[in-house]
Amino acid sequence: MNTAHRRFGFTLLEVMLALMVFSMAVVALVAAINGVGNASTESRVYREVQSRLEALMTEITRMPPDPSVPIGGDRTVEKTVRENGVEYRIKKSPVEITNKDGLVLPEMYEVKATARWKDGGRDEQLDAETLVYPPLYAPAP
Repeated sequence: MNTAHRRFGFTLLEVMLALMVFSMAVVALVAAINGVGNASTESRVYREVQSRLEALMTEITRMPPDPSVPIGGDRTVEKTVRENGVEYRIKKSPVEITNKDGLVLPEMYEVKATARWKDGGRDEQLDAETLVYPPLYAPAP
């Protein structure tokens, strides 16, 4: 009598191994998608903060000097703005810059700006600075 049997289908062990491999692939894929989503959110927040910081810097650089403060007096201007969980600090202060001939350039200002916020429990900070010459932005007579 021939005892050879033909097997059709999969054994329980083969099915369990296939499910385990498939599950590991799904877990890895979900982790990758979650990482991409988190990176996208962080990038969006960073761009929004950077854009607002630039707008505030532009605003303070266009402010004319206080006419009640004499030239040579303390013309430092500081501004703090809190929006959407972000604290923006902008400081515009006079700076003495000389040209190549040793002449002092009048009414030059240094503008420093800092944005601070918390992102996922971490402290984040973005800094920017520039020099500005207000007469460039004065309205035409």
